Amino acid sequence: MTRHGPLPLSGDGRFDQIVTYAAAILLVALLPLSTRSQELSSATPTSKDFYLLIDSNVENPPVYNGQGAIPRPTVGDSIEFQGFMPDAADLEAYSFQLAFQDTGTIFSDHFDLLSARTEARPLFPVTEDQDLPDFRAFHLDSPRGSDGPQRSTLLLSPWHVSFSGLIWVIKLLARKDIPSDLPLVLDVNITVVSETPPPRLFIMKARQEIGWRGTP
Repeated sequence: MTRHGPLPLSGDGRFDQIVTYAAAILLVALLPLSTRSQELSSATPTSKDFYLLIDSNVENPPVYNGQGAIPRPTVGDSIEFQGFMPDAADLEAYSFQLAFQDTGTIFSDHFDLLSARTEARPLFPVTEDQDLPDFRAFHLDSPRGSDGPQRSTLLLSPWHVSFSGLIWVIKLLARKDIPSDLPLVLDVNITVVSETPPPRLFIMKARQEIGWRGTP
């Protein structure tokens, strides 16, 4: 059964450790850059839980259609679905991270994570008579070459999150028939620039259980 709203971000703490480690790397990387980046690096990042919306109807341009349940695959089938965080729409993002819970290898025994991508717009200064750059897809490809449960990307200059709040489009391959009661839980966070002073990095976090369509 799909739960509505954010799940409590407890668990084994490994994803929180990844988030903290990535934020520390980003703060160090920002130090030698612009004055604004140095201001961001001098303030302690804060975090908050947000809603994550799942949609199995993947389309271009990405739009949330409210179809949250995913078709339950059999061995060899691939499934693709997208996730939206409306509160992050058009914010300046420095990192995107996601991880499927894999306690007891429950994810890696059943799935390969084939790809994860998002859509964002590079942050370029433009004059009033210029058009803003288009949103474009880029892949969350770290750790490179892995088919494990985690994907991320770290940016040294911020990109604008899509106006739709799209955070990722994920494609999975079923390694075996998927039972109707298999839990599939996803942790997500993006590191953005806070809209309220003082300038600082703000980690938007979410946890969502994904439901299966057409199951008893």
